[in-house]
Amino acid sequence: MTFLSKQYEDIRVRLDDTISCMNELKRDNERLKTTVSDLTGRLCSTELHMRECNVEVNGVPENRSENLINTIVQLTKVIESPLSSDDIHQVTRVAKYPETVKDHVP
Repeated sequence: MTFLSKQYEDIRVRLDDTISCMNELKRDNERLKTTVSDLTGRLCSTELHMRECNVEVNGVPENRSENLINTIVQLTKVIESPLSSDDIHQVTRVAKYPETVKDHVP
């Protein structure tokens, strides 16, 4: 009887420790979920702010010795909304999707 009583107490203590640990992990998990949600929102806001002044132009033929800033300045003159090269922070070309990838992009 003493042996069973001691075993029962040991199991009860271990169970209490396990429940306490599990509750602490649940609280940590909720804090982490909140933090991830907050950081995700902040990241989306930051990315949106970074793209605020972006302009995307499609269909401009590529040239080996092109100067993209000059190309954009010339384009803005043609559409009667001129910019100077000082107004442009950065110009890059974005790679086109291969035809096989286009079919699978959602």
